[in-house]
Amino acid sequence: MEDLTKTQLILLTLLISFVVSIGTGIITVSLLNEAPQSVTQTINRVVERTVERVVPDVTKPTVTKEVTTVVVKEEDLVIDAIDKNIKSIVRVRSDDGTFVGLGIVVSKDGIVVIDKKDITSDKSYSLTFFDDKVISAPVLFINDAKSIAFLKAPKEAVQTASGFYAFYPATFSDSNLLKLGQTVISLKGEKTNSVSIGRISRLVLSGTDSTGPIISTTTPTLILIETDVSSRNEVSGGPLLNLNGEIVGVKISDVAGNSNYLPINNIKQEILSTITS
Repeated sequence: MEDLTKTQLILLTLLISFVVSIGTGIITVSLLNEAPQSVTQTINRVVERTVERVVPDVTKPTVTKEVTTVVVKEEDLVIDAIDKNIKSIVRVRSDDGTFVGLGIVVSKDGIVVIDKKDITSDKSYSLTFFDDKVISAPVLFINDAKSIAFLKAPKEAVQTASGFYAFYPATFSDSNLLKLGQTVISLKGEKTNSVSIGRISRLVLSGTDSTGPIISTTTPTLILIETDVSSRNEVSGGPLLNLNGEIVGVKISDVAGNSNYLPINNIKQEILSTITS
């Protein structure tokens, strides 16, 4: 051993290691062949799991997710809400041309809801739509309790050579979900469309007066929406919208204050029953 060089010592060590590993492998195989089946199954499972953890899965492609941030401005929401309702607003005039107020289309067959102020059941009224089309419509129903009236364009009046005139019903929200400080949009104007933007300043519930809440056995309901919306160009029947373009309130003559509105839930049931009747 002392006469061997360093290179020879290294080669001798590798040879011994190789022989030992072969001997170990032969002994291991012999022992496994003689071992009970339960022991070999356990060893095989351990080996398989070890291989699964070590060997990467190259069959699955790498998925890269791209995240895009979209900034929505309140101005864009306001514009979209207005555009969504322009076709649903009509201007109502009496036979002599006197402006009565704004109306809201509530059905595809031409039913319009308006403030009952200056409306009598024995007259017809002209409806001017967004495209300046004028249709004469009789009174369908007046609800004095809710201070609203319904007009309906006769079927023959909306029939054209190419078919029937298309009406665009408005979408109603749940006014009970309104919050203080929420942004609202008022559509108004006697001759042209006018818009005011503000916020809800107060939500008046039933069973409430100037001194505070009144004890009541019934569940309080929203009866008035107070806003800081400008009263300029205010007309009866004008809708109050949320930023989704849904109507949350209507300006009627019985509501005190130019910037106050009747919650849409107060008249929604009458609207729905009129449409389905």
